[in-house]
Amino acid sequence: MSGFLTASVAQGAPAVPAQRRLRGRGTAVFFWPAFTLVMAVATLPILYAFYQSVHASKFLNVGAFVGAANFERFFSRGTGLWNSIVFTIGSVGLAVPLGVAAALALTRIERGRNFLRTLLIVPWLISNVVVAQLWGWLMNPQLGPVGYAVQQFGSTMPNPVNSDFWSMPLLVLVHTWTAFPLVMVMTYAALQTVPKETLEAATIDGATTMQQIFLVMLPLIRNTILITVLLTTINSLNNATLVLVLTGGGPGGATETLALQIFNEGLKFFRMGVAAAGSVVVFALNVVFAAVYFKVLEEERK
Repeated sequence: MSGFLTASVAQGAPAVPAQRRLRGRGTAVFFWPAFTLVMAVATLPILYAFYQSVHASKFLNVGAFVGAANFERFFSRGTGLWNSIVFTIGSVGLAVPLGVAAALALTRIERGRNFLRTLLIVPWLISNVVVAQLWGWLMNPQLGPVGYAVQQFGSTMPNPVNSDFWSMPLLVLVHTWTAFPLVMVMTYAALQTVPKETLEAATIDGATTMQQIFLVMLPLIRNTILITVLLTTINSLNNATLVLVLTGGGPGGATETLALQIFNEGLKFFRMGVAAAGSVVVFALNVVFAAVYFKVLEEERK
């Protein structure tokens, strides 16, 4: 072995220590089984969903091939797509500006910054089930503090959870409350990378605080902001727990999103073929958003 290494060095080839080569073989022994298992767990359910989506399936019994019939049934049995668009646009449109504003505010606060930052992150850490129960109680007109406060002014309020008009705005508000901390954390981290010399130069040139924010700071972290938009969009599109617990998709399907519609089709009505078709649609949307996400990351590294 030593003779081979000596000859390799003499010929100009890099000598690889035997210990390092053995370590690499040992790493491969553990890597490939784990990689194969992860790929199987991630890939097989997706392939099976594609298979079920074109077959008439009742629970776990796969029937005859039906082509695109399950997709037609999925989109003809509710307003899930439209509700998902409203829910996603509303959540992203509120969470991203609120998160960016909170991050900008944190950069200018000196005393109590760590405490305030921890406090603002709390909604992101709470389970969606707990969040839905909490807001359901807060907005209850008979038992909640908001209803009690309204009663003190001699008025009453409808229950927004059961209101055709207010149920979706309430859902968007609650999801915004849970989603904006992620935007805040990522934006705050990105703001720490803005060179102080650039801000000092802008100040010397007479730029106001608002001009520094919109003409200097935000353009320098635009890729991070776009990433937060994409992550919030994906999170909103796939969120079924919050909708299920808070409104149940009601009243009359007014808040039934695509994710909840898939849940109902598969686990409530046991129409697994229709649920699989909806899952394929959501999967395709997620693939599109993920492709944009990786494109942004690639641009950011350049």
